[in-house]
Parts: sequence; structure tokens; C-alpha cells
Amino acid sequence: MTEVDGLMKRPVFFWAIIILTIIVGAVLIQYGRTIEPYRDAARAVDLMNADYCLYGGTAEKAAQSANWFRERDTLLTLRYPIINSGCAIIVATMAFAVLSFWRRKITVDDGILWQTPARIWHFFAIGLGILVGTYLGLVCGLILNLERGMLPWCADSIGIPIFSLGFATLILSPILLFVGWTLAQFFRGLPTSLWQWNRDEPIRSWVATAIFGSLAFFWLWILVDAAPTEDLLIVGPGVFAIYLTLSCRAAILASSDYSVEPTPDT
Repeated sequence: MTEVDGLMKRPVFFWAIIILTIIVGAVLIQYGRTIEPYRDAARAVDLMNADYCLYGGTAEKAAQSANWFRERDTLLTLRYPIINSGCAIIVATMAFAVLSFWRRKITVDDGILWQTPARIWHFFAIGLGILVGTYLGLVCGLILNLERGMLPWCADSIGIPIFSLGFATLILSPILLFVGWTLAQFFRGLPTSLWQWNRDEPIRSWVATAIFGSLAFFWLWILVDAAPTEDLLIVGPGVFAIYLTLSCRAAILASSDYSVEPTPDT
């Protein structure tokens, strides 16, 4: 066992890293708050009061809208991206801490061991939480956009996009439930190590790793892309989405006669 492994097995050291990361996020937030939101405050006020929404004609409205957002972007400073990134770091760290408390286990033989959920219904519960959390995060992002003046004055209602997001969530729920149920038919030996690799079935292992690994990287890309934006709150559900994706891979590759003993909280 290396010296680093020995340190990481110490709870105090692990949680010190968690706290330090949260502090970094808080420092970014405080630094961002020292920056003015606009390069030209007077012009920003004029832009917020612009009456382009009163123009008639679809093409004219579209052109005026594009010009409004283009000019808005030229006026914005790094204030909000920095604040958003700091908040996203804190949210992601807290989500990771919850996962660590729940599924991170330290053993004498294996060292640090990350486990999949112990029961199939845990997979569905996490999936539902991700879906609801993502919806709420996007709604909060819309509210934040409106309050920060990222939308023109005539966009006084975000009811339509909120309704659209809710409708999309309701449509996706049964589809994702069916996909999850289908995948669950291939699960074996729960719980198991998150880094499970079946040496007896190398092709199965490579295919599952390629598919679910690509999906995990896709989630990671979404989180990095969302962090500096007003959609930063979806980072929390996104961390759980990555964990759930890797757990599905491990559960499919687990041997039917092998499982890690469930921790007491399962």
C-alpha cells in the first residue's frame, strides 16, 4: 500500500479535502462578487428597457432578439460565470460527499472500495432523484436568468419553459423507467465494486465499459459546460448520474456468485 493510499484511507484526510474544495468554491464566489456585472452599466440599463418586443413581424422580432442577446453578451463581465463556477464546485463536492458517506467503504484487503447500490430499487430511486433534481435545477436556472437580467423586460414570465420542462420530464420518466428495467435484467451480484471487471468475459467487459464509460464522459461534459452558467444546480444530480452510470456497468459485469457485503446502512 502506497503512502497516498494510506492517507486516503484516513477519514480526517479525506474530509479535509472535501472541506478544502468547498472553501475554494466559496473563495470563487466572493471574488466574483467583487466584479461589476456589466462593462457599461448605463448601456446595460438602456438595453434592459429596450422595447424590441413591441416590433411586429416574426423575422423582424427574430433579428431584433438576436441583436439584443448579442449586445448583452458584449456587456457582460466574468462576474456571474465565476460565481456560478464557485457554486457548482460546492454543489458537486457536497454531492460527492454524500455518495462517499453512502457507498465508499474502506477494507483491509481492497483499500478504498466504491460500491454499487445494494438493491435494484436503489437504482430506480437514484434515477428518479436525478430526474427530479435536474428539472428543479433547470427551473432555478430560468429564475436566476430572469432575476439577473439575462432576458429582456418583456420576458416577464418563464411559465412556458417551466411547463415545457415539466412536460418533457413526464414524457421521459416512463421511457427511462423502461430502459432502467431492461438494464436491471442483466444485473448480477449486488452490491459489487464500482470498478468491477469480469476476466471470464473480456468481450462483455470491454463492450459494457465502452458504452457506459462514454455515457459517463458525456455526463461529465454536461456538468463542466453547465458549471459557469445559471444551470449550475444540475451539477449535483449530474454527479449522481455519473455514479449511476458506472454502477450499471459494474452490476452488468458482476459475477452472479460474487458481491460485496452490504454496508449497515443498506
